[in-house]
Amino acid sequence: MDVFFDTFFNFQFMAYYFQYVLDGFWVTIKLSVVGGIAALIWGLILAVLRQTPGKFLAPVRWIVIAYIDCLRGIPLLLVILLLSSGMAIMATEGAIPKELGIPQWFGESDPFWYGVFALTLTYGA
Repeated sequence: MDVFFDTFFNFQFMAYYFQYVLDGFWVTIKLSVVGGIAALIWGLILAVLRQTPGKFLAPVRWIVIAYIDCLRGIPLLLVILLLSSGMAIMATEGAIPKELGIPQWFGESDPFWYGVFALTLTYGA
């Protein structure tokens, strides 16, 4: 029984990593709030574009409908992996100019904004 408690209830181990868990919790909260607000705005834009009347804007409606149907079928984890690896590779190879790259708004790093972008694209659809 001591082995069980030493393995799964090692309080020194837990105390050492508790600050990392709190930091991760705070990042998760920020990511959820910022991503949720951005997804709400993006979803509203898509909903308005999808409801536009007339034959002139029919191609816009078709593109929006195709985007929504495609992104609803792709898992969020796949979108995160594609965005984070693809954008990072394109930024290092010079395909994206540094001026157009993802900025470090509010002191957050690139992976945070990749996550916000992935949440926005997926949940906005």
